[in-house]
Amino acid sequence: MALKNKYDVIIVGFGPLGQLCGLLLSKLGITVAIIERKKYSNTLPRASVVDGQSLRFINSINIYSEIKNLLNTPEFLDYMLPDGKLIQRSIVRETSDGYPNVSTFYQPDLENVFRKKVSESDLIDLYLLHELISFKEAEDKISIRCRDINKNKLIEIESNYLLACDGVSSSIRKKLKIPTEDLKYNKDWLIVDIDTNNNSLMSNAIRQICDYERPTSFTYLSNNRNRFEFQLLPGESRENILQDEVVSSLLENYIEKDTYLINRKDVYRFKAECSSHWLKGRTALLGGAAYQLPPYGYQSLNSEIRDINNLCWKLNLVLKNKCKSDILLSYKAERE
Repeated sequence: MALKNKYDVIIVGFGPLGQLCGLLLSKLGITVAIIERKKYSNTLPRASVVDGQSLRFINSINIYSEIKNLLNTPEFLDYMLPDGKLIQRSIVRETSDGYPNVSTFYQPDLENVFRKKVSESDLIDLYLLHELISFKEAEDKISIRCRDINKNKLIEIESNYLLACDGVSSSIRKKLKIPTEDLKYNKDWLIVDIDTNNNSLMSNAIRQICDYERPTSFTYLSNNRNRFEFQLLPGESRENILQDEVVSSLLENYIEKDTYLINRKDVYRFKAECSSHWLKGRTALLGGAAYQLPPYGYQSLNSEIRDINNLCWKLNLVLKNKCKSDILLSYKAERE
């Protein structure tokens, strides 16, 4: 559709959260504008695990059949000691809905499918290379000012609601001056994605290695792609831990040096915190804009999908005058 000035909902952020949120709203017949500073999807794999409940949601917006071959079903969920001794093993099974209760994936592969589906929707306008500058709420609408980065020109669009899907550094949360509660977890983790020569080198599993000195996790993603995550120890710096010899020394406890190639390495800061408000006027925070989770449990994308599931059906009723806006007040209480 041609770009216009008024929408039912404006979403800021075009990662998997913004993509899936836009697709669900458009399926409900809601007009959506999505604003994103970057032109291309993030090439870095971040989320890596999706559960059966999330797959049921993805199927409800008619995408599951298109991503099914991009998903890997692990055989086991393991807890192990550093010496390889198995503490607990859970077999990955199908849920009663017919989906595996856990699947792993390579995020850029999924994003390519989600972006394509967004581009095919007649109810979604995508504003790539646009940066949110400001927004102002009136009684019955919210006005958004954006900068077209290519043309260095300001544009203004309106909507009934604004959804912040712009991640942990959310500019919307900052502009609203919403404080966050520190839940006392703040750790740096080294993330290493490797490609192996063949898939028999590593187990098709998700594995938490219960090392009290250095908590570690392993995930078999798909197509010989594997992820290791190592918590940094006190005194270790990002610069030091990213050196090739340091990364290799950490990996050598689990895989022989000549059997893999490092696809990428990075240091992420994982925190546990929660915003004091998830809904302020006509603006709602979702996913990383509302909270951050520790890496244990692989809940980042799954939790974001639950946010979408909780908020969007209520938003649909409000926008179609079938329900008072007070129903939106339950969003934070139910999700927090």
